[in-house]
Amino acid sequence: MYPALGYAWFARYAFWNNYKFFPAVFVIFIYSCSKMLARIITFNSPDYIQMVGLRDKILRKPLGIPLQPEELQREKDDILMGVFDHNRLLGCCILSRHTASDCRLRQMAVDDSVQTMGIGTILIRFAEHTARTHGYKNMVLHARKVAVAFYLKCGYAISSDVFFEVTIPHYEMTKRLH
Repeated sequence: MYPALGYAWFARYAFWNNYKFFPAVFVIFIYSCSKMLARIITFNSPDYIQMVGLRDKILRKPLGIPLQPEELQREKDDILMGVFDHNRLLGCCILSRHTASDCRLRQMAVDDSVQTMGIGTILIRFAEHTARTHGYKNMVLHARKVAVAFYLKCGYAISSDVFFEVTIPHYEMTKRLH
């Protein structure tokens, strides 16, 4: 049985009982009921191959724009990270140097089968922690218009007008890392 079934029951129970502390309890529940782990991914490793596949499936195939080998080669100096359940990649993202004090969050993707289960929030918190440990003061990202609400909930602010990237509307968003 996939662990998500237990999470769905808990989510319904907490919602029906109007638990104010639900988000914190839910994250603790996820950590305690699975082998979920956020970790750094090594470039060109088997985990990286999984990461490229997930990004292609979620971010690029729907647009008809495949990932190019030269794009992937530029990632060797980036910080690659993912959230895994056992050895299955559930979500991933990349941190790239933007300026001396700012890093850029890129290529954030969560598998369709686990979206709305908190994986994106776990991943972004891990990315923020990793950025802070590398000395970055701010996080910058280009959010697809459909993802802006998620990033707003995570404390990011819109810092640009709408612009088009890979054929779809985006906003630049930023967050100061404390």
